[in-house]
Order: sequence, then structure tokens, then C-alpha cells
Amino acid sequence: MTSGRKVKLMTFEGLNTAPKGCVSENNYWKLIGRNGRVELDPFKCCKDDRYIDERKVLVSFEISFKSLGLCLHYENENSLWVPVTDLFEVS
Repeated sequence: MTSGRKVKLMTFEGLNTAPKGCVSENNYWKLIGRNGRVELDPFKCCKDDRYIDERKVLVSFEISFKSLGLCLHYENENSLWVPVTDLFEVS
């Protein structure tokens, strides 16, 4: 999956719903069904190498994380590293 591809989040971390006890601001399962665009594939450079993983891509979502009450963890607003297995490419 390469940069610029439009994707839809189908699951997050392989799950359809947040695990029991998930803190609301970290409930990224709220993004399921939302569209985004792949910003970085794992072979591009990143300031925080812990998030470089060949099975994950950085997705910039079309919806504001703040509007969903979600934390922003990365410098790219409304972006999240997502396992490619949780994504569906849309045209």
C-alpha cells in the first residue's frame, strides 16, 4: 500500500469494537467506516522510528479527531499508524 492511496478503515488492530476498558480518547475504533489517505508507507522516513513497521501505514483521516474526542499522537493532524490488514483500498 503506497502513499496517496485512498482507504477505508474496516477494523482497528483487527477488532470491530474497542476492547473493554478502552479510554474514550484512545477509542480509535470510532474511525471504523471512515475514509482517509495513506500519507506514509513504512519505507519512508519518520521522526519516530518506533512507528515504522512494514505492516502499518500512516493514514490521514478526513474527519477531525477532536470532533470525535480522540487524542492526537502524531504531528500530522488526524493521522494514525494503522495495520494494512485493517484497511480497504477505495477508488
